Amino acid sequence: MTKQDTRCVAVIINYQTPDLVLRAFNSFHKYYPKIPVILVDNGSQDDSDSVFIELHQKYPSQVSIVMFHKNLHHGPAMNEVLCQGDSKYVLFIDSDCEVFRGGFV
Repeated sequence: MTKQDTRCVAVIINYQTPDLVLRAFNSFHKYYPKIPVILVDNGSQDDSDSVFIELHQKYPSQVSIVMFHKNLHHGPAMNEVLCQGDSKYVLFIDSDCEVFRGGFV
């Protein structure tokens, strides 16, 4: 993962829920298309990587990907992302969340 030099970044951590990540990302991106999103895979053994790559290819300047080779568990994965980045504000979005309106960031 490269250091983020943006003021605000959103992070979605995934473990074998690519369909939910896609929904969470699309709903957030609809209201906040300029806020970069870091998609974090927490050691999934499914096709999550293909969903992440597809989103990165569609939004190369907005989507970064972090792939952990093993499941660090949710809290430690969040901590690892915080330690590697340098954004002033980080919004963690659970993969099973969906944004229905803007105005909260």
